[in-house]
Amino acid sequence: MSNFLLTVFLIVLFTNCSAQADLPSCIKTFKASLKDIEEGKKIEFAKIDCVQWDTVLFVGLAFDREIVETKTGVSLPPEVNYDWMADGEGSKWWILFLKDKKVMARFFINRNDLDFLKLSYALEPTNWSYFMLDRKKAILMTYHTGEYFSVNHEKVIDVKLVEN
Repeated sequence: MSNFLLTVFLIVLFTNCSAQADLPSCIKTFKASLKDIEEGKKIEFAKIDCVQWDTVLFVGLAFDREIVETKTGVSLPPEVNYDWMADGEGSKWWILFLKDKKVMARFFINRNDLDFLKLSYALEPTNWSYFMLDRKKAILMTYHTGEYFSVNHEKVIDVKLVEN
């Protein structure tokens, strides 16, 4: 049994690492720019031009794969998995770049760096575990409401849409 668990762990670890390691350079740079981002910063997804894409899909901390796939028409890669930490605050958001509903590139961002939960509630109030933005509308602004994560007491940096 322990060999089986070790094998499963290594497969998950490998696929998560490879998904992040195989990123095109402009997406690696973009992802790095989101780490420890401060409030008042504009995030322009449309500047990502090293892969062809027309939509960005954000998949949240606690999601139902079947619901996301059925409602979006997107087949999620296996490494895009459910993530819920024991502290009850969830740890990451998956960001997937799509072209005609096919995943072209993906990465995750730690929720401690940037949180999409309030925007998700605003765009999908009945199912806040995911949302999609058209490339032309994928311009966000960071802000801080005064909230802090309960466990690590880090500032929550949220995002909102910038009107075009």
